[in-house]
Amino acid sequence: MKKILAILCIFALLMTACASQSTQKTETSGPQKPDTETSTGSSSQAKLDQVEQETLAKNDKSQEFFLPLTFKSGKVGEQVAFGAIINPLNKPREGYFARISFVEGRDKNSNKIEVDKDTVTRWLRQTQTEDFTIEAGASHYFPIVATIGSEIKPGVKTVPGSYQYEVQIYAKVGNEFSDMISGMKKNVYLRVE
Repeated sequence: MKKILAILCIFALLMTACASQSTQKTETSGPQKPDTETSTGSSSQAKLDQVEQETLAKNDKSQEFFLPLTFKSGKVGEQVAFGAIINPLNKPREGYFARISFVEGRDKNSNKIEVDKDTVTRWLRQTQTEDFTIEAGASHYFPIVATIGSEIKPGVKTVPGSYQYEVQIYAKVGNEFSDMISGMKKNVYLRVE
């Protein structure tokens, strides 16, 4: 009888110890569910900050236009960002401007997706492409931000596949941005799941 009682006591102690460890793990490990009122803005900003830090850390100053990651994936409604850097290579110009245009969309079978270019270009409306100047020897970082839209043309839902955009950097000549800079054109691919 004493052996059974001793075994039951040990069993109870083990169960209590396991329960307290699992409670501690639940309380301290893994991501915490954020407050829904503030998570969207701060989460989005945190992602943009992370992309900026990663891009700046990888910056290859021997490339005048540096875009380390050209493929990003996401789902409808999600925001993705590409980091881009301009390194003037001791040839600073009066100013720069980035133009982003839609090239084409391909579904998972590589068939062309018919889209309205204005609709899919609006996915990138958060990207700041205004003119900027860069001091000699300095670099300029800018994010290419896309929020994957629910439509590829009015009334047509977004199709899973790859959407290609061209990023072209222009130089300011006088008061106009008419000089495409040779070698400062890259493509980015937005893969919709």
